[in-house]
Amino acid sequence: MDMILVYFCIYIAEGITAWSYFSGLYKRKYSLWICVMVHTLGYGIAFLIFNFADMWVNTSVFALINYVLLYVFYICSWRAGIFHAGMLTCLSTGLEFVIVLVLGSILGNYNFYQTNTSTLMILAVCSKLLYFLATKLCLLIAKKSNPGQGDDGAVSFSLSFFSLATICVMVVMFYTGMAVHLPVHIENLMLISSLVLLFANILLFAWYQYSQRVSQQYLALQMVKQKDEAEETYFRVLEEKYDSQRVLIHDIRRHLTAIKDLAQEQGAESVVGYVTKIKELPALQNKIRYCDNPMLNVVLSRYGELCREKGIDFQVDVRDKEYDFLAPNDITSLFGNLLENAVEAAQNTPKPYVALRVDSPTGTDLFLSLTNPCCEPPLEDGRSGYLTRKLNKEQHGIGLKSVDAIVKKYGGSINLNYDLETKLFHISVLLKSDE
Repeated sequence: MDMILVYFCIYIAEGITAWSYFSGLYKRKYSLWICVMVHTLGYGIAFLIFNFADMWVNTSVFALINYVLLYVFYICSWRAGIFHAGMLTCLSTGLEFVIVLVLGSILGNYNFYQTNTSTLMILAVCSKLLYFLATKLCLLIAKKSNPGQGDDGAVSFSLSFFSLATICVMVVMFYTGMAVHLPVHIENLMLISSLVLLFANILLFAWYQYSQRVSQQYLALQMVKQKDEAEETYFRVLEEKYDSQRVLIHDIRRHLTAIKDLAQEQGAESVVGYVTKIKELPALQNKIRYCDNPMLNVVLSRYGELCREKGIDFQVDVRDKEYDFLAPNDITSLFGNLLENAVEAAQNTPKPYVALRVDSPTGTDLFLSLTNPCCEPPLEDGRSGYLTRKLNKEQHGIGLKSVDAIVKKYGGSINLNYDLETKLFHISVLLKSDE
């Protein structure tokens, strides 16, 4: 009876460890109480089966229950569920086997824990404590290398076979040690091999998390690239409209002369028709000239239209400089990313506005100052920057990284500041020309 109580405590410890592991990696689909009850039921079933089955069946049931709990009750792909269930089973089984080998070498008998309650308690405490610490190490690796989990893809399914192979090897070694009296050096080799396999699984977990982070960063960059391509197309259209407007302004004297002649010769109706046609020209449709630089002008026009749609006051003061030392794609990335963040932050405030000032203090450099209201202070990242508040953090924050890259490219500087009293966010950027 005492031994059954120890095994019951073992399953409680394993259930708590699995709960901590799952909750540290993924969000729950259902309420806390539903997940707790189902988790308890799952490990209760595993304990009942343990009393009537051998090690192969118990190991398989342990892995299956962990997979079902993770896949059904957490936001997790089925491939990732297989990987993590295999990892937990590998760590639990492997560490138990390692402690059995250590106790066997000390006591001279592998089977001693099966008949002695004190030895079983030592085995339970040591193996489950190491199991808990190993899962915490995996969570620490996951948080450092891959914050925020996504769909893991086929790589997790492929890597699961290594954990499953490790389980099979350790179970076979366990049965061999139980059935045959092995020399001491063979037992030591089995112990070393088990530790190497467990360490390899943890390294595999770290590599898996790293590959996920690289994959998500690649996906984020692809999304940014698609967005930039779409905006580039939009900016080209705006630039064409801008050129058309300049041609229209150039021809305005001829149009006024034509209107005068029509009024004298054909009357008011012909003048109204002529003016109506001029007003319908694409060059006169919501187009404002902000500066002399064509690309900067179309970027500002784009966000001017966006602010009008969202009811945001768009205040722009650009001194008449061409800023030719900036590449067109750098202008798009710099102003586009900054203005996008400003618009998103300002649109939820009582009096939304975006104020941009662009100047050239030395006659060749570019200095921009951007101010917008922001209801909540941004979270500092500890590196003179701020963290994103968007839910999908892996696919956001790329914009400011792009801005930083442009600032470094032109040997400039960037400063971000939030005023708690006025609730205003201010960013200033200085870019230096080679001239």
